[in-house]
Amino acid sequence: MTYLMTVTSQGQISIPAVLRRDLNIKAGHTLTANRTSDGGIHIKPVIDLLELGGLFKTKKKFTSQEIREGFGQYMAKRHLKNRPFPHVSP
Repeated sequence: MTYLMTVTSQGQISIPAVLRRDLNIKAGHTLTANRTSDGGIHIKPVIDLLELGGLFKTKKKFTSQEIREGFGQYMAKRHLKNRPFPHVSP
């Protein structure tokens, strides 16, 4: 089904309620937007790691804040590792 959406003066759109319900998109969720080869936009919800709670068994207990901080640090290190540093000449 196709839905019409209007872009506001600030560049925002509202996702129709039926789509939000079907995709379980709630206020504060993060989405990605990519340009398609045919000139369209593909919008997709990002899965929150905390929604995967209980999927992996461990004896260690972490708070949501600790999990988010640890993942943020991992991603920062990964980004810096894959990024060449500029050469500085003396």
